Amino acid sequence: MAGYELVSVITTPGEFTEVISVGLDIPPALTNAYYNALYRNNGNGTFQQVSSAAGMSDRFANTQQAQWVDVDNDGDLDLYTTNMGNTYSGNEPNRLYRNNGNGTFTDMATAAGLIGPTEGNDECSAWADYNNDGFLDVYIANNSWVGPLAGPHKLYLNSGNSNHWLKIGLTGTTSNRLGIGAKIRITTGNLTQFREVGVDTSGACHNSLLAHFGLDDFTRADVITVTWPGGLVQVLA
Repeated sequence: MAGYELVSVITTPGEFTEVISVGLDIPPALTNAYYNALYRNNGNGTFQQVSSAAGMSDRFANTQQAQWVDVDNDGDLDLYTTNMGNTYSGNEPNRLYRNNGNGTFTDMATAAGLIGPTEGNDECSAWADYNNDGFLDVYIANNSWVGPLAGPHKLYLNSGNSNHWLKIGLTGTTSNRLGIGAKIRITTGNLTQFREVGVDTSGACHNSLLAHFGLDDFTRADVITVTWPGGLVQVLA
């Protein structure tokens, strides 16, 4: 790819129909045009690029990190991208793509107050329920040594809604104590959700190791299945 600078390729765990990957798709005819891309898993070893159809199109964003998080506890994973911008566009706002539940997303970053520090050069985000109210909050770290786009770090409190939630913390005995690598599935009604406990977030940030699930208007999970790294399976019903 002569003439192109590959800034970053980002993968992040999550389920959108099946599994998706967020990375850079660089059209050869566009110099210095950086695009994020959403690929839907067809379930047969192939992927389909669905960015435009899904309502996602970030150009020149220079995205440093993408994270799947359920910010509104409705049971659907939303996508938050942390954007650094570049010398062509200046600082770029972060994006919060709310999952509409039908294969499309709506950017709600401005309405939610999550575009990030406008004077900054955002590097990464870390998600955790720091005030223990059941909703994920976010800390945004800036690459503050880079001028002229340097800016402060920011902590954003999620104001929440009436949806319910479930947090699961694992303690291993035969597996590693933190449960790294464990896979958790919960079923509420006809919805099954999946999380994997890990340290796989990119950039210089790390999320909480608590597995967070939005339950929408359900008050409990019907079935919880934990598959430990050693192969042990625990089912709670």
